[in-house]
Amino acid sequence: MKTRAGFVSNSSSSSFVILGIQTTDKEVAEKAEKLHLYCDWVEGDDYFVIGTKIGRWSDGEDSLNSIDMVELASKSATLTQQLTQLDLKEPAVVKLFYGEMMT
Repeated sequence: MKTRAGFVSNSSSSSFVILGIQTTDKEVAEKAEKLHLYCDWVEGDDYFVIGTKIGRWSDGEDSLNSIDMVELASKSATLTQQLTQLDLKEPAVVKLFYGEMMT
């Protein structure tokens, strides 16, 4: 499990897009990792993001990735089915999470 510890200036960065849910429940995060779902603790906001990576780009990369709505819907349906195995205490709202991570 990764811990995002904030941002550092004067460093390289990478952007990311994750289809997933947020939770503060550590047990749910641990179960998610066992199911090989993406799991990241967002320090400062104090929650886990659990889901699947849709895209990631790094400084110096000249590639542009895309995903059509049919594929996005398919990934969302698959993720929703996987989330049922986590025994969530409350209904999960699947969202797109995006941002930049400094390295």
